[in-house]
Amino acid sequence: MKIKEGFFLHEMGNDNVVITAGDAAEIFTGMLRLNDTGVFLWKLLENNPTLDYIIDAFVDEYDVDREIAKEDVLKYIDILRSVGGLEE
Repeated sequence: MKIKEGFFLHEMGNDNVVITAGDAAEIFTGMLRLNDTGVFLWKLLENNPTLDYIIDAFVDEYDVDREIAKEDVLKYIDILRSVGGLEE
């Protein structure tokens, strides 16, 4: 899975937001604000990783239990799917 074309991470002042352009703007017209964890996961998803790779990277970066990391990663992925921002 990876970030769908037309979805972009953009820094606005102290905030990181996801915006859309082109065809993606017809799918999602809003904006998502990401915290540092969201930005970390976004950058991983730009490179078409496996779910296990994302979870392992999350565990390594934030020193959390793997099951908690998996739950958090899946919630994040669900949000991106709900706005049409992921290619499977």
